[in-house]
Amino acid sequence: MRPAALLLGLCAWPTAAAKATHSTALYQQFFPAWDEMLKGYLEHDCQESITNYRNASFNDTHISYTVFDCLLQQFPEFRKSELGAAAVVLGLAPSILQMVSPTPADTAMISLRRPVLALLLSLASPATIFSTAASYAEKVEALSKPLSRQARGSFPYTAGRLFGDGFLTLFLSAFQYLLALAAVANSAYRTYQLCVWTVCSFSPITVFLPALWHGTVVLLHLSGWIALRLNVQSAERASDAKRTAGQHWQGTTAGWASRLRSYIENETTPSAFAKKLPVENRAAGPAPFFSAVIAALYAGTPVHLLYGTLVLSSLTFISAFDSIAVVAFYAMSTI
Repeated sequence: MRPAALLLGLCAWPTAAAKATHSTALYQQFFPAWDEMLKGYLEHDCQESITNYRNASFNDTHISYTVFDCLLQQFPEFRKSELGAAAVVLGLAPSILQMVSPTPADTAMISLRRPVLALLLSLASPATIFSTAASYAEKVEALSKPLSRQARGSFPYTAGRLFGDGFLTLFLSAFQYLLALAAVANSAYRTYQLCVWTVCSFSPITVFLPALWHGTVVLLHLSGWIALRLNVQSAERASDAKRTAGQHWQGTTAGWASRLRSYIENETTPSAFAKKLPVENRAAGPAPFFSAVIAALYAGTPVHLLYGTLVLSSLTFISAFDSIAVVAFYAMSTI
């Protein structure tokens, strides 16, 4: 009987999905401080409207507005004041996170050697800040400067003498990825909470607005990566071109295998123990599209900040304490 019931359910699911008129993801769960109170309001004071909302095929596509209005009517005035305080905290979150977030130039530098780690760091923080055009050239120039004796005499450079370079490199690399993955998971879960456990006051029928704010930050970081690559060239290729002009590249299979081996080695080696990266600023200046990418970043970063402030300050049904906790957890992932 079970296989038959499962088959019947799978056949009926597309039909039910086609008849759905609205999402039913909201009003199922709330942040801990008000979860019991809000569920009580729904079960006793807003029973008819919440029942209609949970019916995905209900003919009113804006039934979420009715539930939202009913819940607000049950709130005492002092709770409404707390809603305002929580809105202030969440509205300031994008600006606060900007202060501790990596810039597109920072993650772009990491991506030259460890693109997977750079992508994780980009996802861990839902906010970023604009990088000036000069900062990309300055960071590349910093790669050519040798470390001072004082730096080489401090941790983590001295740790290899105690544990061996091989073990320490593997341990630190694994630790970095575990931290980055934990930060991404924590940040993604907070965004999920804001999407499903709260309701946006200017669009109670929409669930994905906080996720859109979080996800689009990756586009800003990727633009930074593009900007950096338009500003650098391989030092080895430049010198080889001068010495061996006219020679052809041979051994396609061996070349790809060497590139893959080099990629894995770079990705799994902490920068403190890696060889010098053979890149330098372009001798003739940045590529033509560099200015266009910088202009896009210059416009995109404040738009992203404005959008995040608008959406987060409009989230309701979250207490002041829970809003502070969300911002704190975001900050932990960012740092």
